[in-house]
Amino acid sequence: MDYRKLMVVVGSPEASGPAVDAALTVARKFDSHVEALHVRADPRQAIPYMGEGMSGAMVEDILRVAEKEAADRAAKGRALFDEKCRAAGVEIVEGAPASGKVSARWYEVTGREEEVVARHGRVADLIVAARKSESAEIPSTAVLEAALLETGRALLLAPPTPPAEIGGTAAIAWLGSVEAARAVGAALPFLSRAKEVHVIAWGEQESSSSAQELQNYLALHDIESRLSTMESMGADVGEPLIAECKGVGADLLVMGGYTRSRLRQMILGGTTNHILHHAAIPVLMAH
Repeated sequence: MDYRKLMVVVGSPEASGPAVDAALTVARKFDSHVEALHVRADPRQAIPYMGEGMSGAMVEDILRVAEKEAADRAAKGRALFDEKCRAAGVEIVEGAPASGKVSARWYEVTGREEEVVARHGRVADLIVAARKSESAEIPSTAVLEAALLETGRALLLAPPTPPAEIGGTAAIAWLGSVEAARAVGAALPFLSRAKEVHVIAWGEQESSSSAQELQNYLALHDIESRLSTMESMGADVGEPLIAECKGVGADLLVMGGYTRSRLRQMILGGTTNHILHHAAIPVLMAH
């Protein structure tokens, strides 16, 4: 099975450029259709949170400014998307796309961004978004978590500078978890086309033997893989994992997301949070 429909989350141009680049790169690889989703915030939803005592005229002025800013943001996002599609030679369509042909479409929805992303992401083969960045306003953690936890789909995180090829050399972070197994299943289209696949295992001996079982499973799909192991470092696996990916020359990391609870990761940190902020290569995550 290939990725026939990609959904890329597009917000401000500063934050969304890498995600659009990554989505178009994947689309050319699999002859996919790309749907660029832009969510406009509804300023009227914020009225109950505005300070009491404000006059109706003041509220209307605030709403007018907010709506103009939302329109400007949408126009800039659309301009970025159109420009990148033209540069990539990808046709922008308005109606139903043709199967097996690279195409793209822009659409806007008004609402709460995480709710809209969760709803529309459920009917995509793969969701693409930019990873967290200190210099960019979006995507918010809530949006990334909605894509990862509330869609039943895999999420492809694009780094600030996506590589020209995605999935030529793939690395699988393997701990034997349910989340990692789902990520591997979602990544099979990439893995079956990769020139090299590396299984990176860590943790207890049970996980190491599970890595051998993973290799046997991949072999049934005609996917050859190499196994390397890292010593268990508790929650501090993120940085060594990134270093291991760099060492094998990976341009795609496949891993489970939030194998521990979100609250625990927010308080104590964890591999998922580290990767969300620091990965230098695209990361395919599933929960």
